[in-house]
Amino acid sequence: MSTKTESPHNTIRTEILKRLNEKDYKLEFTNSDIAEPITSFEQKIELIPHILGVEVQPIVPGQPEISVDVHRPKLKIDKKGYVCYWFNEIISEKTSQWEKVLESLIDSAHKSFMIHLNAFILNEMVINVSYRNIGTGAGYYGNYNLGSVDTPLHITPENVLEKIYELGEVLREQNHWVSGEMFLVVPNVVWRLISLSPEGNAALEIDRANMIIDGSCPKRILGFNVYEANTVSLKYIDSHPCDYMIAGHRHAYAQAASHLPPRISVPEDNIGTKIKIPFSWGGAMLYPDWIAVAFAWFDPQITY
Repeated sequence: MSTKTESPHNTIRTEILKRLNEKDYKLEFTNSDIAEPITSFEQKIELIPHILGVEVQPIVPGQPEISVDVHRPKLKIDKKGYVCYWFNEIISEKTSQWEKVLESLIDSAHKSFMIHLNAFILNEMVINVSYRNIGTGAGYYGNYNLGSVDTPLHITPENVLEKIYELGEVLREQNHWVSGEMFLVVPNVVWRLISLSPEGNAALEIDRANMIIDGSCPKRILGFNVYEANTVSLKYIDSHPCDYMIAGHRHAYAQAASHLPPRISVPEDNIGTKIKIPFSWGGAMLYPDWIAVAFAWFDPQITY
């Protein structure tokens, strides 16, 4: 009686999927709480709601009650991409050598996808933010200049904290502020500007030795949890890049992402092995008025 032997490709595919399942696709500055796992492209999944903007109403005899609609929004997983690796040899067995290769492959694929996802979400926030919270006339009364794509603000050590404060004020004056749950995404050059700012040390003690790998910082500045992102450049104006600084509540934008089953194939000439890892994701702005965006440019070489 013969015993069926599992294909080495199936073994490796199972191992890749196992390692991928251990990866996290959440971003700390988004609502990533989903009620079901992602299993396919164009899937619609339910989000666990985080309710923002509820106000206490006075009791007025004879007046109808004002209620807040609470629904569980559906998020469509309508974006997809992949990473693909080509090996110039046939993967014929699961060896200790391949264990190390697969570990490096999975880490590389996950990191590349998270960078892509991060850039996608930041761009979506800029596109879908409320008109009140962006531009040269931002704020409820239009009295804050947060710059524009064509006329970005020049951020220096002297004004960096002021502009971060103004991002907060745009949100605060609309009662869109929850202590401990607000985020700020900035290019890494902002750390240098803060360190050179006269009030920098008082505003934030930067401990880069304790920086979390995804760019988040255990310290806060002016009430914001700060995240570093180097994928925020929009375009170049007069030889310097126009970047944006994004502030808001961490549940204003919802996103969900995951990998799909990997594919392993061998060409007809039996030379080499192709490993393809698909990813699928989706996002939606739930509270556009709980995000604020400033457009800025920074000196390429800061020599203050």
